[in-house]
Amino acid sequence: MERAFQEIHLFTWNYSDHDLSCLSNFPDSRSFYTVEIKKPDHIASILYLSTCNRIEIYIETKHRKQALELSEIIDIFKDTSLYNGLSNHVPVYKRGLDSVRHLFQVAAGLKSMALGETQITGQLKRDFTKAYELGYISSFFNSLLQKVFECQKKIRTQTDIGRNPVSLVSLLEKEMISINNNQLLNLSRVAIGGTGDMSEKVLRYFLNKKVHSFVIIRNDVAKDLPESFKMMIENQKAKGIELDIDIISWSDLWKNQFTHNFNVMVTSTHSEQPLLNIEKIQLIKDNGFLNKNAIVADLGIPPNVDTGGIDIEKHNIINLDRLLKQSKINKNLRGMHYREALPIIEKSIHVFWMDYLYTKNPELVNTVLKKVEKESRDEWGNLLSGPLKNITEKQKRILVDYMKKQERKALRTHKELFVDMLTIGEDEKLSMNL
Repeated sequence: MERAFQEIHLFTWNYSDHDLSCLSNFPDSRSFYTVEIKKPDHIASILYLSTCNRIEIYIETKHRKQALELSEIIDIFKDTSLYNGLSNHVPVYKRGLDSVRHLFQVAAGLKSMALGETQITGQLKRDFTKAYELGYISSFFNSLLQKVFECQKKIRTQTDIGRNPVSLVSLLEKEMISINNNQLLNLSRVAIGGTGDMSEKVLRYFLNKKVHSFVIIRNDVAKDLPESFKMMIENQKAKGIELDIDIISWSDLWKNQFTHNFNVMVTSTHSEQPLLNIEKIQLIKDNGFLNKNAIVADLGIPPNVDTGGIDIEKHNIINLDRLLKQSKINKNLRGMHYREALPIIEKSIHVFWMDYLYTKNPELVNTVLKKVEKESRDEWGNLLSGPLKNITEKQKRILVDYMKKQERKALRTHKELFVDMLTIGEDEKLSMNL
């Protein structure tokens, strides 16, 4: 089976193996897919995946190679916004079955900071759709991605990961409740810094929590809100809910007086240098933007809040490092749930492999199926010539008809049974590596 996937290569930079600040050197998906890239002749597929805590590049080569060197990838993207990140940060490299298993696990949320988060699938579909529209995806890789999405649906419906979804923002809520003496926060208004992907998730999350009043802090207040923000606002209007959204600049924060007294401020805007420190947080508490016990959550990469030398818990500051600790606790508590997903993934990979075998070598698969058919006929023939030899002709005809039905059923389920045999014990091996 390994040979079927030898052309799939993965380069990944993620929160498990890298300092999250390095991700800021890579473009988001929207920027990446606005530049058309000419694929070299030996490259069949390119998929760029960008999320809040991982950057991944999947490459399918047309001819089997022992490895795909980072220098080759840098050369492909030398004239794009990827160049800076590729040149300055060494990725984790996976190839073949390892890269395919990783892709399935990422789509299922098993590799996320918040185990089982549901948003990762949408991000993967978004980036796959863009890559497909630009002609970066081969028919083989397209089929593989369809199997990935099909498997993810099975995991959502058949395991407790699907029944107990978790996201990075829900981990944030747990931390906020912990700060609030394990009491739910009484929120009527929320301040959000930035309008990127993570800020979009924050807005959607608080809308689901029935918060309808927001102040959004931007570098450029004259710039239109992203389409994703506009769509959420329109969806609320369609439900008869009018949102109260004010937009202010970061510079407004330092020079104006406010009466907001926000309990929560979540910031996740792109900035090379931190926008906030303990002195500035105190300033916006003094000027009425935040109340004195407000929670400041920094989800920015690089960080929006300079926390050097301060006790973040004492000052009610939540950052990604603090959420990483919560993530590890969450994964330990939900460990049994992700182990439920492993055999589903392994079987899906094997089924895809068998379909691939049939496409490449139908004679081999037909030989296996004919063997199953012969064994079935021999077994029924032995029954009819042995223990059942004295039954009537009518009874024989009934049994033969039944045998044929069972034969067809056996052939239909052969693939699933064969995969079960192949994958026995594989989930235990995989769980040791997760």
